[in-house]
Amino acid sequence: MQFLSELWLPIVVSAGICLTWSAIARVVLPYHRKEWRRLSTEPDVLAALRKDPPAPGLYAFPFSMGADLNRADTRTALEKGPVGFVTIGGNGAPRRGVMLSQSVMFFLVVSALVAYVAWHAAPGSKLGIPYPSTFRIVGTVATMAYVLGTTPESVWFARPWKSWAYQALDGTMMGLLTAGVFGWLWPN
Repeated sequence: MQFLSELWLPIVVSAGICLTWSAIARVVLPYHRKEWRRLSTEPDVLAALRKDPPAPGLYAFPFSMGADLNRADTRTALEKGPVGFVTIGGNGAPRRGVMLSQSVMFFLVVSALVAYVAWHAAPGSKLGIPYPSTFRIVGTVATMAYVLGTTPESVWFARPWKSWAYQALDGTMMGLLTAGVFGWLWPN
């Protein structure tokens, strides 16, 4: 755990910078605004869901798991469509404080894992590693963490690839920011 005592500052600073970039990308920059759309039948959908409110969780429609795919009615429903995946959250306004603290924890965990890999992958002495080496190692690992983790959502759960590309753009920027911070604050 020596890496934590030596790299706590770049871990914390990079997590803070990534949180800031994430907020700017979601709130200020225009490209994420195009990701989500309103259903034209939203009032009807909400009324139908309120008749028998589902518990918070992940839902697929038409439901088609395992042996269900062999049933004629399931195949017909899938062909007729629409086919979708829905996340149902708890009732009430989003709890922004909880979401923000979970985001902070996510960025701290990613930065700590990146620090661990960089500490053990760095050539030669752990201290005084040249900026380009630190930047390359940290940038690669951080970008992988921020970009690749969302890929299965597009592969398996119909997240549009364009939405994945927006996340990849954000993740690449956060990977580069993390690399810059670690290169700058790597202990001598």
